[in-house]
Amino acid sequence: MEFIFEFVMQFFGEILLQLFVEVLAKSLLYSFDLKSGHPIHTLYSSVGFTILGGLAGLISLTFAPHSFVTNPVLRKINLVVTPLAAGGIITLLGKRKRRSGIAPDGLDKFSYAFVFAFAMALIRFLFTK
Repeated sequence: MEFIFEFVMQFFGEILLQLFVEVLAKSLLYSFDLKSGHPIHTLYSSVGFTILGGLAGLISLTFAPHSFVTNPVLRKINLVVTPLAAGGIITLLGKRKRRSGIAPDGLDKFSYAFVFAFAMALIRFLFTK
């Protein structure tokens, strides 16, 4: 029973970290709100969110230098599970925002939220102790 609790709490810690950073990134992007009236090409957006996610991963190492997930096999699973969970939660928040009449931004789409979270998780996977 203790193992299951530890397992859930480790993933929960990584997901919370991902969500915190994604919400922070969304806030920063919203504050710069560069609306030119022209949509940004999907490839450019994907590369941009990948870079932002990688930078977020590097910055997160300053505050959380150790991985919440300690088991090597679970760390590999976490590399996929956490971005999927974070992307799904961010997408649900984006849908809720749309229903409230607020215009969606880039990270409200699952694909962009996943790319951002995956880049962050990959950096954390490669460089955490």
